[in-house]
Amino acid sequence: MLLCSCDKAEKLAKEAKARVSEKVGEVSHKVEDATHRLPESKGEETKGELDALVDQTPDGYQFRRDLPFVSRIDVSVETEVRMKGRFYKSSLLGKELTSVDGTLRYTENISLDGDSATIESLKAPFEPNDPVMQAKIKEEGIKYDRTSAEFVRKNGKWDIPKPGDLMAAAAAADWKAGFSGLLAREGLTGRKQWFGKGRLKIGDGITLADDDLALFEIRPAKGKLVLKLEAVESLNGHPCGMFSIRGTYECNGAGSSWAGAGHERISIESGKVWLSLLYPLVLKEDYDAVMSASGGKQGDPMVRTQGSVHVLIKRDWKPHKAQ
Repeated sequence: MLLCSCDKAEKLAKEAKARVSEKVGEVSHKVEDATHRLPESKGEETKGELDALVDQTPDGYQFRRDLPFVSRIDVSVETEVRMKGRFYKSSLLGKELTSVDGTLRYTENISLDGDSATIESLKAPFEPNDPVMQAKIKEEGIKYDRTSAEFVRKNGKWDIPKPGDLMAAAAAADWKAGFSGLLAREGLTGRKQWFGKGRLKIGDGITLADDDLALFEIRPAKGKLVLKLEAVESLNGHPCGMFSIRGTYECNGAGSSWAGAGHERISIESGKVWLSLLYPLVLKEDYDAVMSASGGKQGDPMVRTQGSVHVLIKRDWKPHKAQ
């Protein structure tokens, strides 16, 4: 089996924790076993201390999940979504149709330290694909909308001890509704679904269907995605398998910050995704898709979206060295 739930590996993870004496970022340079050396790849050559943890044999790469997951992590997530489509909005006041063509950019800085977490969001104004508006934005400079919140976990649930001002409280409430999912999506906790014991060589492919889609999409989803291992590369010193990706799936619920809550149907026409060779993490996504979505919070107008998007998400994953 190439895929299985991470919950089933809990016992193995605990055993691995007892065996692994080196902490992340403190791996000895003395490891010289040839099976742990990375070959040349099409992308950036993998370098650094983490390479010693890569599990490679002549039969291929093992996408590990037996290493104990670190509990103190900083992640910076940069998201850019270029979209072109239509927004339909309906309420008691009537219906509205708006054409949208432009780019949405924002950054989220998230820190996890055991049972406490902080999140900061820096969101740029929507940038229309219009030369006049772009020139005006360049002249005036980009003014980011900043929101932040602190979370504390008690009895397994995340709560907000200090909501701050009204705007911050509203943003924190949105984050709180799906905070556990946000942590999993952005790499602060491991994905529940990951690879099993099978190995993959360059050129091998896998199909994610229904429950197995949780490897890529944290929300409950139905559909099919086809991934092919194209190369082994390094992202900020972290060894990854770079996969091509295509397929269609549908999902419900809060999840992607840029698409909002509700029902989504996403058809990925072409793209790439970078999956960690060491932990159940998705560190980068870069794909073109056709998307339709519908939803709206209670009391707010119902919104439907349809159009094409190019999505680029980069996650800079930095565990604390002193665990």
